[in-house]
Amino acid sequence: MDQTLAALLTLPVLFFCVIIFLITSLFRRTTEFLVKIIANHIDKGKYEKIAIWFYKENVLPFVPIIFGGLLSYFIKSYPYPEQFMTSNSSRIIFGCVAGLISSFLYPRFIYYFRKIGEMKNARNENIDTDDSPLPQGDVLPKIDDKLDSPK
Repeated sequence: MDQTLAALLTLPVLFFCVIIFLITSLFRRTTEFLVKIIANHIDKGKYEKIAIWFYKENVLPFVPIIFGGLLSYFIKSYPYPEQFMTSNSSRIIFGCVAGLISSFLYPRFIYYFRKIGEMKNARNENIDTDDSPLPQGDVLPKIDDKLDSPK
């Protein structure tokens, strides 16, 4: 069991999960765009709440699992872990598990990268980007003055 878990946390598996999430995101954006276009031509007030509920609660959670299974079935040359390379059914199970992992991990990666971007932006705001020449003379306080001053 430990080898299987270690095999699921390798770089190719994480890359496969990111691919699944990107395909799912593309599917979601395309579907929502098309639904808006269709809703403008149909009476949208009648079934709108039911359709939104069905789409968000029943379709979207299973889309990464389905795409993961389909992707792993059709792509046979991907570097799957050894435990999952034996047959089509084991690759499909791997794809479904990767779809579950992708819907869990990708939002956390996005959160982490946004935090890194915010930290870089905060550092860049503190840096003076003025192109004026550097001041001459003693600009920084002396270390001895700070040590001798009363607190």
